[in-house]
Amino acid sequence: MTSHVYPSKNITQKVDPPPSTDHIDGPTHREPSATLVRPPPPIPQSINEETVPLVSPNTLRRATNTDTTYTIKVIFAGDTNTGKTCTLHSLQQPMSHPGSQPLDNPLCTVGVDFATIRRHIDSICFKYNIWDTAGQEKYRAITQSFFKNAGIAVLFFDLTSYASFQSLPGWLEDIHRNCHPEVIILLIGNKVDINHQREIERHEIDTFSQLHELIYIEISAHTGESVERILYDPAEILLDKIKIQHIPTNDIPGIRINEYIEIRTGKRSAICSKCNIM
Repeated sequence: MTSHVYPSKNITQKVDPPPSTDHIDGPTHREPSATLVRPPPPIPQSINEETVPLVSPNTLRRATNTDTTYTIKVIFAGDTNTGKTCTLHSLQQPMSHPGSQPLDNPLCTVGVDFATIRRHIDSICFKYNIWDTAGQEKYRAITQSFFKNAGIAVLFFDLTSYASFQSLPGWLEDIHRNCHPEVIILLIGNKVDINHQREIERHEIDTFSQLHELIYIEISAHTGESVERILYDPAEILLDKIKIQHIPTNDIPGIRINEYIEIRTGKRSAICSKCNIM
């Protein structure tokens, strides 16, 4: 048998080059097999009086008079269709603001409605937490539970409906039974813009308000006339108690004073408020 010898050939295997790493920034590149272990994030500390002294005085700002906020719980009570919801809408969107429109034919409140409104008086921010309660008899048991801890009770009646005026003693009894004895009570006669349809004489209203020591105000929720007095008149009474009579706020029902501590850290800031939310 004849053996054949074939000439040897240089066989070169083509090997692909390793992938380029030019598009990967140096410090962030990790080998696939490498395991990246990150330490757990630090547990944040709550800001309180014990931790405040640890903050640099240059980054700490305590509240001034312009930062003081009085938070007051307010309830709206009275028969249905007396303008409680319209008044709340008017306070949220004052008619003096451009584009403000009256709330025509609003739906009856089911249970309660809630809104927060702020006003600045004497360099103090008053924050009113307003609970608008339904006037229907079927919701009476539910709405009375919201009267507790109120600082201001606003009792509405319709100047064009004598029946709403006759029901005031019942609503007043609910307020006295469920609210603090020192609660500020406002009596509001609504719809003064249609005074020609008035059914209750002014002397009857004055007699009732003087008998029960109520602050009486006539307003128009439709036009916004005198609605701001619902917020400003009680605020002046509260300021008189606090600044003139020096009555401690703990003895005034339905009011809390917020004391803010702001810590600035770069673009962000943390705010701590020492107050009870109502």
